[in-house]
Amino acid sequence: MSIARIGILLFAVFAGLYWIPHMLVTAPFERANYAADVTSKMDKIKGALNQMLEQTDGACLRGEPYLIPKDADVTGPFSGAERPYLPKTCDRCDDLAAAGLLDKTVTEKNDGGATRFATTFRLTNLGRSVYSENVRSSADDRLKVGEWKFCFGKTQLHHIDEALPSMMLGGNTYVGVKYTSEVVNPNPFLFDPKSRPLRLKVPSKGPPALNEPRVTSIVFYPDGKAEVEDGFRYGKFVNR
Repeated sequence: MSIARIGILLFAVFAGLYWIPHMLVTAPFERANYAADVTSKMDKIKGALNQMLEQTDGACLRGEPYLIPKDADVTGPFSGAERPYLPKTCDRCDDLAAAGLLDKTVTEKNDGGATRFATTFRLTNLGRSVYSENVRSSADDRLKVGEWKFCFGKTQLHHIDEALPSMMLGGNTYVGVKYTSEVVNPNPFLFDPKSRPLRLKVPSKGPPALNEPRVTSIVFYPDGKAEVEDGFRYGKFVNR
């Protein structure tokens, strides 16, 4: 028997020692685990992703929440009025003004012989068209919380590209996913070069207006709750 044939025979023997047990035992076990931990939980995976995308919508610019006296008459932080209970600073207001969403006014005042400057911001017509605000209760019943944002569409899950077999760690189950999101009803200003000061996440023009695929992990807790754990990667997604 030639050396080549002996080599082929040995390869066939060793391959059989691996592939036959894998096909008969390991592969069915892996498929069963995938079905239990991934396929059957796909609705929860999608729900967790959509919840995260709503909270961190890249097509929106959000301001820091501010506290308001419970009985205050709130008209929004960009009415031009001076109200001491609103944020003392707005670290993105100059960007919003540069993009044409706010008008910035600086006035000079004499305060007991000292010159002081007061800055106010008002919504432009463009800003008003994409602006919204919300007031909610706070832990302190004497106060309420004001929130504001400028949105140029709504980001939501479009599809899941890939889901890895699950991984157990610390009593929790992790599922690595690669997903693609889309911006629904994108405002044309999102694609305008004038929006660059806002540093928004700009999708493809579409339709659909898709963002670049991203990878993350979904963690399932023992009580069944699922949420995105964006700082955790495993398997082929470790360095992505």
